[in-house]
Amino acid sequence: MGLVAVLVLLAGGIATTAILLANGDDGDEKAGDDPTSQTTSATSSPSESPTERPTEATSEGVPAPPTSPTGPITPYSPTDDTGDDIHTDVKAADFPGDWNFKLGDVEQHAKLRGSWDYDSCSQVEASSALTQQRCDYAVQWNFSALGGKARVVHLFLVFDTQPHAKAAAASLEDKDFDLRDGSLFADFKQGKWHKSTYGNVIAVTIGTTNATVPDKDLQSLVSYMNTDYRVALSFKGGF
Repeated sequence: MGLVAVLVLLAGGIATTAILLANGDDGDEKAGDDPTSQTTSATSSPSESPTERPTEATSEGVPAPPTSPTGPITPYSPTDDTGDDIHTDVKAADFPGDWNFKLGDVEQHAKLRGSWDYDSCSQVEASSALTQQRCDYAVQWNFSALGGKARVVHLFLVFDTQPHAKAAAASLEDKDFDLRDGSLFADFKQGKWHKSTYGNVIAVTIGTTNATVPDKDLQSLVSYMNTDYRVALSFKGGF
């Protein structure tokens, strides 16, 4: 995005101001890593109801993927932490409602379709790709945007430590996700995704369309939403 700007963040319950240093580090070196935006081939094809943590947000009652019994590759050890690591928690109720964003000439809006607090990462992953890297739990928001032509999912993947989140983000691919049915368009025309990190949390935003839209519009929507929620998480604190 190539910006050095003051952001006024207005994502549902988000109302804060932050400095965004893009086109390089997405924030403090210890807090936010370089973002990655890519075209996605992800689809949503789950079939069973999830085990969820309580949430005040609503859903559309669509099913979710089955849980996975596979645990971390190696047990977590407190020695994996360093003194300046950032550790925070998040839940769907922290950022309720629709997403409305404006920065200069850029204006984006997305209507909330549903949100979920999961008690593990198994409800959003394929083949235990996240759990094996010590992902503790996930939070998901579903949105409709671009006049109903786009479905967008924003995820916070919460890991046990900052180093584990950073390592997982480096190898994260769109094929690692298996989202609840209806989250994205099953037979989408276009797909984009964007990932970044804050401390022990990976922020992932995935967007698909059911009709052709300008590629830059979908990319802008996905990238700005990811950055907005990630920076808002950093202002939430809790570390």
